[in-house]
Amino acid sequence: MRFHFSKKKVQGVRRSRALSLHKCCSIEKISSLRTTDEKERIDLFGVFEEDAPKKRSSFLKKLKKAFSVFFHKKRRPPANTARIFGAVCGAFALTLCAGISTVALLFGRYAGSYTEVVIPSFVSLSSDEALATQSELFEYSLSYSFDPEREANEIISQAPSPNVIRKLYSKDQKIRILLTVNKPKEDFILPKTVGTRTRDAELMLKNAGVDAILLQEYSDTVPQGTVISCSHVAGTALKEGERVILTSSKGPKMRYVQMPDLVGLCESEAIERLNALALKVGSITYSASGLAAGTVISQSQKAGDMLAERTAISLTVSAGRYFNTDDRH
Repeated sequence: MRFHFSKKKVQGVRRSRALSLHKCCSIEKISSLRTTDEKERIDLFGVFEEDAPKKRSSFLKKLKKAFSVFFHKKRRPPANTARIFGAVCGAFALTLCAGISTVALLFGRYAGSYTEVVIPSFVSLSSDEALATQSELFEYSLSYSFDPEREANEIISQAPSPNVIRKLYSKDQKIRILLTVNKPKEDFILPKTVGTRTRDAELMLKNAGVDAILLQEYSDTVPQGTVISCSHVAGTALKEGERVILTSSKGPKMRYVQMPDLVGLCESEAIERLNALALKVGSITYSASGLAAGTVISQSQKAGDMLAERTAISLTVSAGRYFNTDDRH
């Protein structure tokens, strides 16, 4: 029987402590020895190397081992630590002093004596009376609005409201008051509207507060969308809410005529017939035909159709039997 003397370190124990541990556990070691094969290797501690369990350290032991460097080794702080700490403390002190100074400048004057002023009521006073009220205490700003139930230049509203208390901390300080004054709108002088665009005239009257009533009628002379007439002469003073009637052109009234039969007529006679019916002469094409030269062969609209006035009619006219289609008259 052969024994193997292992030189391995016990897990978690230094080599110097291996012998003392061996003496304490001699009984256990001896009882654990048993006859083995020659190839079998037995540790002095009585535990087979193949059967030795792998011991795992707990989380606290690992954490302690990780921080053992800081506990067992004394490290000196960096040489510039005192300088950095002093600089941080100095910056903090400067910031604190600056903040205290700013607060003292902003709110220092409010810690002293002051005078309480009760805001009076300016509503229903005229603008002149309101501006003359305690001008040494108040600074006035005016805005204008229109209220038909109040008189002209009468105060409609104010800000701050009446009976509100304000504090004055110095003799030069004043309380700002915003007053809204009733100011009726001035009369609107009607400009020239005849001949202008209907849309422009309608918007102009609407913006001036004048009610515009729009009428439309046909006109052969005034273009469509143009003012033909107005109920008030240009230069009239109009008040807000007054009514003005505008007449706008719808353009010429559309009339319809019956298309005549022009085939067989000469070219000049066909043109006269079209002009008499207020129809336009469109393109004229000349083509070779057995008919006499200048005779209308065909027309673009059928005879008897109802056509609107100023409709263009195209004609095809005969140029004789031997007419070349490439020629032009």
